[in-house]
Amino acid sequence: MILFLSNPNLVSLCLEGLDEIKTEGFSLLFQALHNSPIERLDCNDCSLDSIEIDSNIIPKYLKRLALAGNCIDAEGCREVAKLLQKKDPTLISLNLDGNKIDNEGILVLVSALQTNTSLKKLDVSQNNDITSKGGGLLLKLVNDISSIKATMQSNHTLQTIVLPALDDDYQIYIYDALRFNVDYYPRRPGPLKVKGAQLHSRQRAVMCRLQGVEQSNAALYKHIDPFILPEVLSLVGRIHGQGELFVALLSSIAGMISTVNREEFLEEQKAFYEAKLKAINADLAAIRNAKIKTATLENDQHSRKRRLRQN
Repeated sequence: MILFLSNPNLVSLCLEGLDEIKTEGFSLLFQALHNSPIERLDCNDCSLDSIEIDSNIIPKYLKRLALAGNCIDAEGCREVAKLLQKKDPTLISLNLDGNKIDNEGILVLVSALQTNTSLKKLDVSQNNDITSKGGGLLLKLVNDISSIKATMQSNHTLQTIVLPALDDDYQIYIYDALRFNVDYYPRRPGPLKVKGAQLHSRQRAVMCRLQGVEQSNAALYKHIDPFILPEVLSLVGRIHGQGELFVALLSSIAGMISTVNREEFLEEQKAFYEAKLKAINADLAAIRNAKIKTATLENDQHSRKRRLRQN
């Protein structure tokens, strides 16, 4: 078996429908693939109730893994996540269609994919226990609306997510984020997602609802540096029109007032501490002068004593 899998010409192995493999057989197979040149493994419909993957014995060259039509649940997703979290991951396609994955399983996969930059395609269709909560997690993975920083740090490498039956909004907004990944990776997906979602009030409102994030346009603009705020507002007007510019202006007023108030507060604090520092410096000067006078008196006394001894 091991010699067979070591054949350098064997890059694809299809075991679809071999239901006698089961969980134990899959674990042994995966270990045997550690140094194998196999790049594609198809274990669809192999009666896998669960899977176990040893983090120390992961196939070095595996790029495509198909596990559709089995019974993999959240625990199985934790095992699969090891392939996504390993150092220098190789997996670019993962098919988990038609298993028993629920929202917990999606959370496990999403957590692993937040730092993964290898996977391009994820198929979780026909997993009927995934609800809108799972859809929100997947949307947040590719376009996190909770802050501009979070959007910039979203997953920009996934290009395809095959979803279960969810509301159209999830399909639409996930597709939009993935389109940026496909068209503009590696340099521009983050900034374009910010421009398209964060700086468009209606888009942002929908995405906040889908991701379960509290919407506050004022809070968004409050975190934008006041020195670049005019440029940001100009950008909103150019990209999204005058209506969105008006909304952005209203939302940014609170932030600008807050900035002004904070500036006044900091100026008051500065004046207070400058006065305190001046008083401290005066006290230090008085202490030093006192030390100098004491030292001078002591020197005078020593001088008089020396003269008296000499006489």
